[in-house]
Amino acid sequence: MACLCDGAKVLEAEGSTVAEVMVDLRRRYPAVGRRLCDEVGTPSAFIQVYLEDEVEIRQLQGPQTPVESVLTLHVLAGAAGG
Repeated sequence: MACLCDGAKVLEAEGSTVAEVMVDLRRRYPAVGRRLCDEVGTPSAFIQVYLEDEVEIRQLQGPQTPVESVLTLHVLAGAAGG
């Protein structure tokens, strides 16, 4: 996805919840944002979002997980295969 955001590996966004951050990503980086989440910030079923390398948001409050003190969200595309 780096090609969709001018080669950047780190993207900046703001918000008080994961959903707000994801919506801000859609606004700032439309090409990549559309692939990450829907219009209200719910991550795609094939995307995993981790807070500070530790916990996937689905184990917390999902898109409504607060991120006031979080410095980094890691967004990973799911992989399938066999």
